[in-house]
Amino acid sequence: MPLCGKTVDMPWLAEQAGVTEVVGVEYVQQAVDEFVKENPALKLRKAKPVGPYRSVVSNGAVTLLAGDIFALPPTPQFQRVWDRASLVALDPVQREAYARTVSAALAPGGLYLLCVFERVAGPAAARAAGPPFSVTEADVKALFGAQFSIKKVSCEDAIDANAGFRRSGLTKVLDVCYLMTKKAAPKL
Repeated sequence: MPLCGKTVDMPWLAEQAGVTEVVGVEYVQQAVDEFVKENPALKLRKAKPVGPYRSVVSNGAVTLLAGDIFALPPTPQFQRVWDRASLVALDPVQREAYARTVSAALAPGGLYLLCVFERVAGPAAARAAGPPFSVTEADVKALFGAQFSIKKVSCEDAIDANAGFRRSGLTKVLDVCYLMTKKAAPKL
């Protein structure tokens, strides 16, 4: 889970059948520390730092890496990625690097659930503002289309999901999720 913050989704995911470990990457150390404090039942303990990550906490089923998402090893090691509003949190100039990083960390055949906001209607300045920044279907295809097959799996009205949307003058915001499957590397 990239840019996981202190999401309640990690413990839930770890309890699901077939899941062996949930790994979250979070830049802000305070969010990692608060996650540990707010989830005492997980019994997370400090572990040996991994590579460029300044701290690691784990219980074997849930692991949090505190550091830069762009420092993930460029080798496929994950079978699944759930991006719940991580891409939209990044400045748009970082999107291509982020897409390369996440793609490199996902094994061929791996699944990537990408959930984004699309600012559809309202003043141009509000549509361009962020975070969360707007990500369109064309953006998703441009960023991931070469390495993933892409399927839109949900699209819901999200104008009331964030009070700031309406205050900024937006009149239509969509919460869109894509299920993407990483293509196998071409055979030479």
